[in-house]
Amino acid sequence: MYTLYIPKEKMTHSFLFEYIDSNNKAQTIQSKKNCIFEIKKFILLTCVLNKKNVDISKKFAPYIYDISLYEDYTKQFDIAISLIKSSHSISAFRQKLNERKREIDLHIFSSIDFLIASRDKVFLRHGQEIFDKKQYENKETVFPLQSASCWNDGVLYVNSSKKVEWSKEKRDLKKNKIAFPIEIDMEPFCANLKSYKNRNWPKDPQYGHCSNHDSLYSWNKLKGYISYDDFKEANGKIIDSKRRDHLYACSSIPLEKWMFVYQNIEGDLEESKYWGWTQKKFTPAQFKHSIHLLLTNGIRVVPQELIYELHKLR
Repeated sequence: MYTLYIPKEKMTHSFLFEYIDSNNKAQTIQSKKNCIFEIKKFILLTCVLNKKNVDISKKFAPYIYDISLYEDYTKQFDIAISLIKSSHSISAFRQKLNERKREIDLHIFSSIDFLIASRDKVFLRHGQEIFDKKQYENKETVFPLQSASCWNDGVLYVNSSKKVEWSKEKRDLKKNKIAFPIEIDMEPFCANLKSYKNRNWPKDPQYGHCSNHDSLYSWNKLKGYISYDDFKEANGKIIDSKRRDHLYACSSIPLEKWMFVYQNIEGDLEESKYWGWTQKKFTPAQFKHSIHLLLTNGIRVVPQELIYELHKLR
């Protein structure tokens, strides 16, 4: 299953898109000049015709995102969440889950076991700040790939002598590592699932679950978690930035050591007069594609709702 999302600045003319939809039926649709164009679900893009009737579909290949596993696993997670909500204990839930094991991938069983076993652990969280279409293609890739620069300070570098320094100038990454912002939290990583609605900035009623503030911001839609124990075992370092209201970290830990949590994928990105400069124009297609790649590589990925509901059971 694929999705297509083309930003308006790339739609310099009107084009005719021909594709096979999710029901295996041929469809055609005319795009509009200078307008966002989107096909949410399709199996195959057969051609894109310009006014001269020439196929230019290759031009739009970078805007096609594979979301197959995101779609598949979302359905399975929905089954698991419904079973959690209808259970009075973990043991009762496990029994119901085992009865549906033909419908649910072992990856989800493993993720649930991990969450139950990690309830008393402290986690570090870093949210996705920069999108690269191929960034999760290899499970040995170090997460995060890079960190977004800060408004006034630039990037926080840690050199080979472990000296920490902010700089707006790019530095040799063979001699310097880029530190990334983190939040510290414990399961279920949120106090509620609706705090982002009708709230008054900067109040965000997460009641101590700082890893889930600003639920509609890009860095909170898809985020990596790693237990503090695993982080230290992998020689990760916690850093006091001296300037921010949260800690930073520096590490070289591959994707396979992290767990990723997602939420509000379809929700509009929130904008703020305080932090608007930090907002990246990620689209639902990009988040879904990232989740698809993570799942393809066997990386643990779970929806926030499952963690929240599971934590209620004992």
